[in-house]
Amino acid sequence: MEKNSYERYGLSGNPFRDLSSENLEDVAIYHVLQDIDADLRTITDETLETENKAVVALMGGLGAGKTERLLMLKKEALAREAFCAVGGVTTETQLMVRGILESMMDNATQGSRSKLFLPKWHKTLQKVNKHIMKGYDPENAGHAIAEALNENAPAFLLINDLHRLPEKEDMDRFLQTLYVVTNEIRPGVLIVLSGDEKYFRGVMASHPTLNERINRKLVIPPLNDREASLMLAKRLLAKRLVDDIDALYPFTPEAIGVLNTAARGNPRMLLKLADNLLDNAVKARVVQVDEDSVKLILDLSELEKQPGDGECEGIPSDVGAAADKPATKM
Repeated sequence: MEKNSYERYGLSGNPFRDLSSENLEDVAIYHVLQDIDADLRTITDETLETENKAVVALMGGLGAGKTERLLMLKKEALAREAFCAVGGVTTETQLMVRGILESMMDNATQGSRSKLFLPKWHKTLQKVNKHIMKGYDPENAGHAIAEALNENAPAFLLINDLHRLPEKEDMDRFLQTLYVVTNEIRPGVLIVLSGDEKYFRGVMASHPTLNERINRKLVIPPLNDREASLMLAKRLLAKRLVDDIDALYPFTPEAIGVLNTAARGNPRMLLKLADNLLDNAVKARVVQVDEDSVKLILDLSELEKQPGDGECEGIPSDVGAAADKPATKM
């Protein structure tokens, strides 16, 4: 490919090369608001005002935008100086519980907090964490986490990729911890659990007592063509060299409609197809990518590929590693 070949489209490079925007710096820039975000906004505002508590199940397929929305919540916590703990599901739940405990303890030693006079809830977390690698008591861990959240309200607990939970006994232990937490939290605490919809519903069906503690079950819908256009336009803007040009160029609205249909409204798959299409359009020296160009350039088998095949929403640590330091409550 010739040097600076994207310049014919007024671009410095391919804006779709990175299939995700899973970091705090980019998440608000690239995020496309859907109706589900208004629901999350209302729940978040009520929590931050300590008017209500909430346990939310955020469900969607791989690449649907679950991790992105958890990052939006974490960014909001940082902006509002709220307490925020995060956890990513791993194959060993004791490691995940340890990660949650350490995320909470980090909050106690940030900002103006004194490391010499740590609060009671921090000492409780330390005690549970000290012995956790030898095996943890689910109820003790749950009590400790709930106490820390209540004492630091408004507080968020964000747990990503619930569908990664291991099978049977270890899973049951963690879900017992989660049940204790959800049972004991008070107004000003928000817990968001994200996961694959089918798996999540199966787990909740087998654990009805925990399922009863979930206030809202939100399913991320597929992108419509307008939302898909906005998503690609935001990416294109990041690489745009000239201002006086159509926001979607070199794509036509019809071309994006074909792409979005092929992606079945899945954001991750849409970016993957757009990446492939733009690279091939550059090679073919296409002036404008219209509906016919999409069908000619992209292999039909690629268009028919099921969204999410071989894709991953992100490793469990994506949300937790997104910032240099956790949010602190002043």
